[in-house]
Amino acid sequence: MAANAVESRYSIVEIILLILACGGNVATLTFLAMSRHDYDGSCLLFADIQVMSKNAAIFHSSKCRFPVSVHIAAFFYAAFCIAYWLYKLIRGREGSQFLKIASIFAYGILSVLLFIVSILITMGLKSLCDEIHGVAPISLPHCRDYQTFGDIFKNPGLKRFYDILNDAQIASWVAFSIWFAVAVLSATRCYARKNVHSDNTRKGEYKKPVDV
Repeated sequence: MAANAVESRYSIVEIILLILACGGNVATLTFLAMSRHDYDGSCLLFADIQVMSKNAAIFHSSKCRFPVSVHIAAFFYAAFCIAYWLYKLIRGREGSQFLKIASIFAYGILSVLLFIVSILITMGLKSLCDEIHGVAPISLPHCRDYQTFGDIFKNPGLKRFYDILNDAQIASWVAFSIWFAVAVLSATRCYARKNVHSDNTRKGEYKKPVDV
């Protein structure tokens, strides 16, 4: 009973964290999608700007495929784990021990990848701002100020380019933090389960038979 109670508590917390992680992944993907300026999937991260004026900027940009792929993979794995643990919780059954151990590694790998992605988004935004500062005909104190400079990317959806990428950066770091918390929780869960089973085993060994 004690082991089942511990499992249920950990399952509920893990499901809640995974739902929040899905939200972080979706938010990041949404903002990255908003930063795409054409139909081939190019986005503004690490954009190489050669010429810039109030009405247009000539630039080459990246595809953002790696950040997008990692967040999509994280979302689908979280959705699978939510469905699995919710099913086991409703049925009152213990989850597969193999899946619990495998999840620790999966959560850890996703946390590392999301950490790398978050750094890339942060660096990509900084690189874009440095490029704009370097070629802009006038110098403005902050990168966000260039949003009111004009339609430099010739796309009404990108007039708030800094806000969009800054929101993507924040969402990605939040997603990483939640996934890291899930990885720690998963490892703690296995450790707690091991301790509960060890205590039950010791109690069984020291239990004396009752004389009739």
